[in-house]
Amino acid sequence: MPKALLLVLVSSSSACFTYVPVQMTALAPQQDVRVRITDNAGARLIKDLGVYTTQLDGEFEAHGDSVSVTVPIVREYRGLALPATNQSLYLSRSEVVEIRQRRLSTTRTVLATAGVVAGFVALVESVQAIFNPSEATEEPPPPPPVGIRIPLRPLTLIRIPIP
Repeated sequence: MPKALLLVLVSSSSACFTYVPVQMTALAPQQDVRVRITDNAGARLIKDLGVYTTQLDGEFEAHGDSVSVTVPIVREYRGLALPATNQSLYLSRSEVVEIRQRRLSTTRTVLATAGVVAGFVALVESVQAIFNPSEATEEPPPPPPVGIRIPLRPLTLIRIPIP
């Protein structure tokens, strides 16, 4: 049973978050957010990030007329992932289109947990039916009616003498 509980906890913690729009002034410093930036800002950040993107996930902080988003940078060398480092990207407030904060979605959490529990119950019932067929919910088929049986005639063997 502890494995089932672990499965429910893991599944309920993943994909149960949603991003909701927030005002720049409502954020505390170094809070994790998703920032959508303008196309021009995405093109400007190519030299810093190595890729074009208009969405940044990281820690947000306001600095007067500008803002910074500290993002994790993960690099690979010959197929090996190197330890992640953080890079602060500075943007003007006009380059920020939208800021979204990650919040727990109770609806998604309840639905995901209910789905996992229902799937686990179905799995347990099917395993029980396979390994213990005597307790299956289906009853065995009834025996054939007695009056309809046709008795077999005895077989007579013919002997052929071989000289």
